[in-house]
Amino acid sequence: MSEHRSEAEARSSNVSSEHRSEGEARRERRRVVGELASSLRALADAAVETAVDERELAAVTTEVRNLARRLAAARDDSPYSGLHGRELDLSSPGGPLPLSPVIGDCNPSAPDVRLRFEDGWVRGTARLTRRHVGPPGVAHGGVAAMIADQLVAVAPFVLGLTCVTRSMTVRYRRPIPVQRELMLEARCEQTGDEAARAWCTISVDDDVVLEAEAEMVVAMHVTRPGRRSGRR
Repeated sequence: MSEHRSEAEARSSNVSSEHRSEGEARRERRRVVGELASSLRALADAAVETAVDERELAAVTTEVRNLARRLAAARDDSPYSGLHGRELDLSSPGGPLPLSPVIGDCNPSAPDVRLRFEDGWVRGTARLTRRHVGPPGVAHGGVAAMIADQLVAVAPFVLGLTCVTRSMTVRYRRPIPVQRELMLEARCEQTGDEAARAWCTISVDDDVVLEAEAEMVVAMHVTRPGRRSGRR
């Protein structure tokens, strides 16, 4: 009996170790791809502001094309390019969204948006650059609306819910400047078994420049680390 128990325990330990090693490998890959994405964002910012001559531009273009070919030598066809495992990571707003165009740490096109859970809210900061400009010195309204849409999408995580946006109303109260720190806030209330409502604001120096309200459809009840399941 004890031999059978020892064998079962050994098998369980091996499976656990495999899962742990897979998770560690995925986290390390996500970290490295995140560093690559950060470098590419810096490159994009430099590209829209550069004043180097055309000869240097041509030389850099050749180098970038060669780098693109090297990265394209092997591709991952899974939805999140192998950067996300089977378990839904809701320990942070960006946990399950490595390739989000707003908060994806591994997406080179994402703006500098940093979010956290705090006292039942989603809070954070953003800084937009000339890559996001619309009118001179001001962010494109579509970029601001995209940030708002992401805020209302992650706000339900606080309740242990994942949702999709049914509708969202955006009110632009002031132009949103580039190269300034933006303060972000969002919250959510569950209004029914399969429905929720979320609100968010973007502010500059305590002055609200954008506010949005969204009707959400509950897609999944999950358990976020540190709280009970969102199922009622």
